[in-house]
Amino acid sequence: MRDENVRTRCFHSRSAEEVSEYIGNICTGNRFVPRHATANDVDIVGRTWNDVGIYDFDSRAPFSFETEEIRSNYLFVLCTHGSAQRTSGHDKTICKIDDVVPTSSVGVAKTESGSDGFGHRSIVVSAERLGRFLDQWTGRELAQPIRFALRPLDPHVASEWKIATHCLYQMTSMAPMPDTAIESLFEHMLKTLVTGHSSNYSALLTRERYTADRLTHSAIALIQADPMRWKTLSAVALALGCAASELESGIVRATGKPVRDLFYDARMQAVNGALRGKQDLPFASTLRQYGFSLSKRFAYAYWLRFGELPDATYRRNPNGMGRVSPSPALRDALCERTINQFIDASLDQSIDLSDLARFVGLSEAATIAAFKACFSRTPIQYVIERRLERARRLLQDTPTSIVTIALECGFGSQSHLTTTMKKHFGVTPHQLRVSRSKSPH
Repeated sequence: MRDENVRTRCFHSRSAEEVSEYIGNICTGNRFVPRHATANDVDIVGRTWNDVGIYDFDSRAPFSFETEEIRSNYLFVLCTHGSAQRTSGHDKTICKIDDVVPTSSVGVAKTESGSDGFGHRSIVVSAERLGRFLDQWTGRELAQPIRFALRPLDPHVASEWKIATHCLYQMTSMAPMPDTAIESLFEHMLKTLVTGHSSNYSALLTRERYTADRLTHSAIALIQADPMRWKTLSAVALALGCAASELESGIVRATGKPVRDLFYDARMQAVNGALRGKQDLPFASTLRQYGFSLSKRFAYAYWLRFGELPDATYRRNPNGMGRVSPSPALRDALCERTINQFIDASLDQSIDLSDLARFVGLSEAATIAAFKACFSRTPIQYVIERRLERARRLLQDTPTSIVTIALECGFGSQSHLTTTMKKHFGVTPHQLRVSRSKSPH
């Protein structure tokens, strides 16, 4: 997955017609109707890539919503504000805060929000992509689309879905995007959903069958030899001509560990070999090639496995390029806190690349590489996000004027803060403050 495949979407409107049209463009034909005569502010912020979208939707006023009979997408709603009654045919359910409710691609779906509106983080998946996953998972071409039971996911399934959704949202904001991790996570989410929630295919999806030992060991060998070619279990199963569900069961029986651990172990071995000299890429690029960044978690896991930090391995690489090695300030467990303290102490002033380079003790080029490795951000992007986070807290928690907040956070003017916040959060400072004042306390 390349970053240019990702599209960021920001939408704000008080017009029911505009809201319907926008939702139609990203999800399905529909009819959105406010239930009050007063203006209804609707905000939609999210990202799309390939056949998947993740969106934050928020309406602080009550509304009704009705879809077309046949749609090209499935919708999975995680309620973040208010409540809503969702109806499809004779089935009804209430969606409350922290509930996760699926909407299938067939049948008219209706939503009636509560009196204080409704907000949710939704994942939209094309019916084609979900169908393709199901065919690979079951090892057969299914005649009918899957129809999920219209009710909230069970708590343990919903909890796993919420954590994965948050991780997915964070990963799609990284630069560069960790495409291998995203594909693996999303396949795990689909598997969790189809095996953990009732549907017309529940009996087929939950039965336990195993691949033959020969196929199982062939799959293990493929993953260990080239984990970045086989990004997901479905890809391996497709190459071997077997059902992904049966292959997963076979691998777990043979190795005693989850398939995700097998992929992780293989990537660890591969990145260790590359750092030792099998390739001649720069340090940070080598990590990214195998789906890693120099986070505290990765560095610790690498040290436990190989007895040294990854940059120590790279220093012995005879083909090493640039030999970028993060300074102790960045490798230390408290590095993020230390850097945040430095930035926060100077938020009302200009902070440029040279300031950060002097602080961490690296050249400017090495500082950029180290920040990308540790935080998946350039130094300037990191500073902007700290400024925005401070501004967000002040807008929500204090009566300080927007002009004053803009100056205190280093934006120089209210217009600069407004433009930057709209780009990153999809709302203006005024809209953020108003939405906070309308939230229940």
